[in-house]
Formats: sequence, structure tokens, C-alpha cells
Amino acid sequence: SFRNVRRLVYLTFIDSSLNYSQDKKIIINKDCDGFNNRIDNIKAVNLSMKSIRALERNRVPKSHLSTADRSS
Repeated sequence: SFRNVRRLVYLTFIDSSLNYSQDKKIIINKDCDGFNNRIDNIKAVNLSMKSIRALERNRVPKSHLSTADRSS
């Protein structure tokens, strides 16, 4: 099943053999614009790469562990 347009575009024009459940790939927009689903602006990444990208863009809330006082 398709959850978004970028998956449909990716499967139709880039790689029709991609199996999401087997390959564990997520389709993202390179320029972070969810409305720009041109074939030159989408790519498949794994969940780790997507998480790193979210951290780099400050899209993840700070963890309470990062502010905990560990001096004692």
C-alpha cells in the first residue's frame, strides 16, 4: 500500500523493485519540501539515515537525558 505520493513516484520512475518491508527503506525529499516530489528530489534511505537527518535539522525534541546533571 502507498502512504504518500513520493513512494508512488519512486516506485514508478526510479526503482519498481523496491520492497519496503524487506529492504527497510524510507523515501524522503532531499530538499525537505514534502510537496516537491520530482524524481530528482526524492531518495531512499534507511531509518538510521532518516534519524540522523532529523537530528541535524533540529527536528527532534531534546531528550531529558541530555540535560540531566551527571556531576555527582
